[in-house]
Amino acid sequence: MKTFVPHYYSEFKCIAGECRHSCCVGWEIDIDPVTLQKYNSIKTEFGKKIRDNIHIQDGCACFKLTGKDEKCPFLNGKGLCDIILTLGEDALCSICTDHPRFRNFYSDRIETGLGICCEEVCRIVLSDTAPFSLISYGEDDENLTSEELLFLEERNKVFKIAENSDSVFRAIEKINEIYKLSSVELDLKDTADFLLTLEILDLSWREKVLTLKREKRENVSEKIQTVFINLYKYFLFRHLSDGNFFDGLKFAEFSAKLIWAICERTGFSFENICDIARMYSCEIEYSDENTDKVIEFAEG
Repeated sequence: MKTFVPHYYSEFKCIAGECRHSCCVGWEIDIDPVTLQKYNSIKTEFGKKIRDNIHIQDGCACFKLTGKDEKCPFLNGKGLCDIILTLGEDALCSICTDHPRFRNFYSDRIETGLGICCEEVCRIVLSDTAPFSLISYGEDDENLTSEELLFLEERNKVFKIAENSDSVFRAIEKINEIYKLSSVELDLKDTADFLLTLEILDLSWREKVLTLKREKRENVSEKIQTVFINLYKYFLFRHLSDGNFFDGLKFAEFSAKLIWAICERTGFSFENICDIARMYSCEIEYSDENTDKVIEFAEG
């Protein structure tokens, strides 16, 4: 089986203590059975500390988060992981090792991407200047179904349209025209009301959503279009699949247009675009329920 990763994949490295939005804060941290067994076998004071900070319910283990901000008990004051510092990276549970990676599975192919819930990934993805491509490693032969081959062909077509467009809106318009899809028209007040019905992790996101009820105040330079095309391509890569091709197109269109609308009211600086995109990813992409509701809303 072959594994494919985006061309920018190797650029990513966790920035640890320099991260302003640590993935060790505000997220439930599940512990896989293999790692739990490892933790139970550590016969030291630190091993006892780990076990004292594990909660087990219905056979599922996770770390006991601390404080109002729900921080991992092993995130120290310098923003570093005490488990890594004491036991090494191999002692991390699988979710900590994998994050912020995601995977799409095919019959004889795995695609591994990087999620923009991570601020460093967001910076890498949105500042990218190269055409999107996938790098493969693993076995040379790849046996995919005819449906999968057709999907990959159509996905490549969509990527080329995006990359050859001078704005994200023209890319969306052309793709919708080719596949005879209606455009996602955002009534911003209704969109804000809808988003506020979803579970919200970070109150800062609620504040951003509420800006949709204000008048837009920001103009945009041409170079920002490249940033949004990169953002759009990210959503296409993550959410298009052979079974949900058109749902993925709708999700990508809605997501790009929503983030654009919020930036029209809060600013088009690269830093702000990254921050809005990061929050959106955390709030929507990491909840299957929220993702499904967004697709349903986008389809009208």
